[in-house]
Amino acid sequence: MCPRSITERFRGIVLALTAASLPALVALAGCTGNAPAPLPSFTSASPSAVASGDPPPTWVLNEALWQALAAGDPHPLSMRWTLTTPSRASGLDPGASWLKNTRGAKWKVYAVEVDGAFTLPSYAAGPQHARALLMLIDAQSGGFVGLYRAATSYDLSGLRGVHAYRPAPRVTTGIWGFTCWAGGPFPGGPHPLGMVTVQIYRGGYPLTTGKPAATVASDVRGFFTLALEPGRYTFLFSQSGFGPSSPTTVTVRAGQPLAVLVSANVP
Repeated sequence: MCPRSITERFRGIVLALTAASLPALVALAGCTGNAPAPLPSFTSASPSAVASGDPPPTWVLNEALWQALAAGDPHPLSMRWTLTTPSRASGLDPGASWLKNTRGAKWKVYAVEVDGAFTLPSYAAGPQHARALLMLIDAQSGGFVGLYRAATSYDLSGLRGVHAYRPAPRVTTGIWGFTCWAGGPFPGGPHPLGMVTVQIYRGGYPLTTGKPAATVASDVRGFFTLALEPGRYTFLFSQSGFGPSSPTTVTVRAGQPLAVLVSANVP
């Protein structure tokens, strides 16, 4: 098991709260050291695609689309989802087997499979390509339970009430940000941190100016959108119920959407 955070018990992808490899995202990293999977041969949805099918709750949909953008595909092909139990969800991926031991928590878990052309950083093997992202979200707290990747779609046929949905893209250019807190006792998050004012400064960290170039407030689920000129920026918030955030520095490029994570890390 990778030692760097509680979420690194997951096999395929790790939530490392950093902006290192893909700009300001929950860095998705593998712990196995396997060779990169070949990129699947299929086309992502058109930016003009119209939503269709049976959507999950808005907060689940936003999380899924944010993770897709963070993994390099802002316009995923399709999505399947269901509300299930930890025990049933534990069989979806070998790395999720630990969920069998969480019955006492009485979680209800949304299992969401997203199909797209994803590129994921890996500590051991370099970038890895994936067709499907599987994410598990605790319905009680809204906290993120786990994120996995696969070269082919996941098999959700053993679960009840699986819904199909074709999402419409939320972001074509600009920034889609997410404020959260992480750490503390297991499962450790990240957990949404809503209604937080984020300051955006030009340049990297340490800051070279005391005046932010822009500010933006996240919504009740922690999401925000923002348009900035191309350049290097540092995102942070100083006030929240969980303390200040760590600085997140990203490079904004013209015409490219960007997922930005701003996180307060608690002991």
